[in-house]
Amino acid sequence: MIHLDGRTLAEDGTALCDVAVLRESLYKTGSWPANAMCNDPLEADLYNAAIRRLDLDWMPLNLSEKLEYSTWMTPEPWASYDIQTWCLFQCETEEQFNRCKMELALFAERGLTPVLQHLKYLVDHWRQHNIVWGVGRGSSISSYVLYLIGVHKVDPLLYDLDCTEFFKHKET
Repeated sequence: MIHLDGRTLAEDGTALCDVAVLRESLYKTGSWPANAMCNDPLEADLYNAAIRRLDLDWMPLNLSEKLEYSTWMTPEPWASYDIQTWCLFQCETEEQFNRCKMELALFAERGLTPVLQHLKYLVDHWRQHNIVWGVGRGSSISSYVLYLIGVHKVDPLLYDLDCTEFFKHKET
């Protein structure tokens, strides 16, 4: 565990934060990292009750517990969205379809389908609220599925980018 300025960063990437850190993040950016957890249950309960009472479409504040993909605050209908079928229906050529099918299998193999659902929600939310996001960077641009969802604007098929670059990981 790493301790820094009111935050404790666990090995799994979860950030356990003091209320002051979360308030500052909310004030400066309008949100906090999805992996942030509040270390004050009373403060978290008050915040969550307020957003329910005001019927705000804001991400609830989690208590000090590990955040799993299944507990991401992905609202309906995105949480149960058939992202795989949606992606496949976006394909216009056999090459696109085959690439998409292969990548979707790689995402599913790693248990990352809920991440795709959440990304679809985020991109839809950004578009609805005219929020500008980046055109893409790093190995994510080698993913055709992320291109279809709108996470980035680089067509990896056009540039013959290998999607295995995105799915590389180090063995521990």
